[in-house]
Amino acid sequence: MMRLIHAPGDPVIATVDGISVRFAGIELLEPSGSSTVGPLNLMMCLYLSAVRGSETALRDARFRLKQQQRWEQVHAGEQDPFGFPWWPVESIYDRITTKLSDDLGTRYERAGGQVGGEGREWEMVLRYTTIPPLEARTLHVEFSVDGVSTGRTCKIALEQ
Repeated sequence: MMRLIHAPGDPVIATVDGISVRFAGIELLEPSGSSTVGPLNLMMCLYLSAVRGSETALRDARFRLKQQQRWEQVHAGEQDPFGFPWWPVESIYDRITTKLSDDLGTRYERAGGQVGGEGREWEMVLRYTTIPPLEARTLHVEFSVDGVSTGRTCKIALEQ
């Protein structure tokens, strides 16, 4: 079990292009489908989400317009059915990086993730095949934007 023991007073861990992004949680999960997994057949997922506001609303509107135009082109036979616009969240989350560490010095390997999706337009899941060793007591998460630390960290207690 993981329990958050320290987070910034404000859960916002980064701001990118005027959009605030918050730490939304972390958990160990059994993978679904063909996901690569780590020891004990588990994977670790770290969740981030953007704070909705005027900038996200503007980007949502632009995305929906591009999506509608693309559908119209496909139905008219003018475009290949592939190549729809990227979710608006992708432009900001590509710039956010995380560094995970624990009290044992474990090296955490990111194994992909998921951004956007219908009903999850401003959410991101980072997946790790490395999970904390049973002996580890504390997991630290540091956040950066464009390679520069935001100064925001989260500390998670690892309990058996």
